[in-house]
Amino acid sequence: MIKTAIQNRIGRVIIACDPTNSINSAIGGNYAKHYETVLEGIILTDCANSNVEIGTNLIVTVNMEKYGDTFYNFKDKVEVLLNVRVEQEKCNAIEAFEKLAVELKGKLGFFLEINFDWQFTEHLLFKSKSLDDISKIIKQVYSTHAPRVLTSNDG
Repeated sequence: MIKTAIQNRIGRVIIACDPTNSINSAIGGNYAKHYETVLEGIILTDCANSNVEIGTNLIVTVNMEKYGDTFYNFKDKVEVLLNVRVEQEKCNAIEAFEKLAVELKGKLGFFLEINFDWQFTEHLLFKSKSLDDISKIIKQVYSTHAPRVLTSNDG
């Protein structure tokens, strides 16, 4: 999924240096605080004066004093930036909710749609968690909380 996300969304990679050494990234852990990854869209105006997005830059900026350090946990930063882990877990959750809806229909005799509010996945505090923690949080919702709430099953 990450390869497809990169192929579909990133047209160019730009490496930059921060001379003020102000980067203190929360994503990727202690060994990855000295650099950040950001997506920036490239928008051109065509001859009809319509804005057309032609691609996205992946900008990697490193603190000048840390230019020689390795970019540890780069994959983690890109996964968070592109929401790859969240998107995969959303797919898993939808599949689990569909199975749960079928189970509920068998018990209740009618169909009950099950949805989840994903807004919290856009919050910086959520995005700053490790990828494993992100997966655990979402999995807990669809594998434990939803079945307990909807089927009164305590495990």
